[in-house]
Amino acid sequence: MFGLETQKKTDLIHEMLEQMEDIYFDLRLEYLGMAREYDVAMERVEKLEAEKIYLEDILAGRGGL
Repeated sequence: MFGLETQKKTDLIHEMLEQMEDIYFDLRLEYLGMAREYDVAMERVEKLEAEKIYLEDILAGRGGL
């Protein structure tokens, strides 16, 4: 009987570890997606900042159309 209880506990621990690995994998994918979204957003910010500087230069007479 002791062996059966030990096996049940071992099986439960293995199942819990598999679930934790699945959760970790899902979180990792979510993190990578968020990191990519952040990179895309920062690229847009950099482009907008460059455009802002360009337009400010035109208004200040330092650039031409």
